[in-house]
Amino acid sequence: MTGPAATEDDPRGVAISERDDGDATILSVGGNVDMAAAPALARQVGTVLRRRPAVFIIDLSKVNFLTTAGMSILMQAQYRSQEFDVQLRVVATGPMTARPMQLLGIDDLLDMYPTLDAALHLHHD
Repeated sequence: MTGPAATEDDPRGVAISERDDGDATILSVGGNVDMAAAPALARQVGTVLRRRPAVFIIDLSKVNFLTTAGMSILMQAQYRSQEFDVQLRVVATGPMTARPMQLLGIDDLLDMYPTLDAALHLHHD
């Protein structure tokens, strides 16, 4: 069952929306995740983590551009998710999201999935 979605549109080129799927919270991110967008994303990630969902999925499948500022937020989310006892999953695939993380080696530090369905399917099993 899907809950109501919350959306934060940042005028600097990023769109962030949130929805619940059972005991999982999905944060969908689209557009450019760069220095200008990082504060909005960090705020929303922090808000979700403080609620302590069982599973927190950050879906980057609609991201066009991911910089080290965005990757830094993902690493902070990973660290904080352990502190809050939340399973963090990141949806990233292709040259715009997964490839930059692979180049920096942080893909080994995150629980990554190629699609939202894959991340949710594991959750629902």
